[in-house]
Amino acid sequence: MQSKNKTNKEKELIELAISQGGYFTAKQALKFGYSYRAQNYYVETKQWLKEDRALYRFSFLPFSKENELIKAYFWSRDKKDIPRAVISHESALYVHGIGEMISDKINLAVPKSFRKKAPKKYLIHKDDLGSKEIEKRDSFKVTNVVKTIIDLVEKIDPEQLKKIVEDAYKKGLISQHEIELSNSNVEVKRKLLSVFAQVRSKR
Repeated sequence: MQSKNKTNKEKELIELAISQGGYFTAKQALKFGYSYRAQNYYVETKQWLKEDRALYRFSFLPFSKENELIKAYFWSRDKKDIPRAVISHESALYVHGIGEMISDKINLAVPKSFRKKAPKKYLIHKDDLGSKEIEKRDSFKVTNVVKTIIDLVEKIDPEQLKKIVEDAYKKGLISQHEIELSNSNVEVKRKLLSVFAQVRSKR
């Protein structure tokens, strides 16, 4: 019976990890009956890989192409073990598959109350996002297309902006209505609507 329970809890933890890009936290493992001593054992025997503080993944699970984004998302966990970050800016463009901008850092939008010190590989943006500005992916959260573009409007050149809007429009990821309803200042909204009109007129 004990062996069966062990098998069941392992299956459940594997299922959870798969739903989170292969990752799981020490607190999550604890809820499935793995004591901290047991967790150390699984790391020492290389059945679990320790990816960050109190963050693990099963060694036999394949890595996702978005592996580093998933790790960044889990890095932002608060004391309740809840991730607070949302993938944003250039990193969100990558997730949505639009534009050609590349950043050497992972961009994360976090609440203004967020105080955790970030590693150099992460670029933090303080922003209290609304629920409609966020999309939930299997393993992390990301700013939606309109919010992502709005965040970059005044930071990139016109050609880059046009390319991003064109890609988003071709994929059906952006509309005039969504831009008009977005939470942005008048000048940013005006600029984005103008570029959108130019792109749409060519289709």
